[in-house]
Amino acid sequence: MKHLHLPLLLTLGLTLAACAPTVRGADTYAPLLATSAFSPAEVAVGKTTYVRYTYPQSYVGVSDERFDALTIDFDKRNVTGDVSSSSIDAPWLKMNVKDAPNGWTVELARAELAKDIVRTTEKSASINVSYYDRVRVTYRITAAPGARSGTAHLQFLDNGAPLEDVSLMLMAK
Repeated sequence: MKHLHLPLLLTLGLTLAACAPTVRGADTYAPLLATSAFSPAEVAVGKTTYVRYTYPQSYVGVSDERFDALTIDFDKRNVTGDVSSSSIDAPWLKMNVKDAPNGWTVELARAELAKDIVRTTEKSASINVSYYDRVRVTYRITAAPGARSGTAHLQFLDNGAPLEDVSLMLMAK
């Protein structure tokens, strides 16, 4: 009889483990969220951390045509009734590290374009939205043992064509 409980307990344990919250910064889909485009990325020495930055379109230099592929669904609303923001993956956006402090590795883990809606106004039969075109990138950042704080210089590319350079402050903790 005791042997029948073992598979049940094992299954229950694995199920509960799958429900455990993901640690922020541990992977591409649960990154730390930078508070601004100029916030430093804080990484523990000897560790890898994923950090998501949101940049204005012009800061990275992505063309207006790339944002034309992104549509706003006026029927999709959030809990307050405002039209929801929309985003799409941008696998064509690449990044080169032009310069980084010794002991640091910075890689582009994910890129997406977003129309971040900041206001919805309805009048009669029309809906007006105000939004910003943004580029969201998630960096995979590793600080090797002995890494010291410094600045990485990154260059974004659209299918190999150079866009803007971005500076990223890296803080070892």
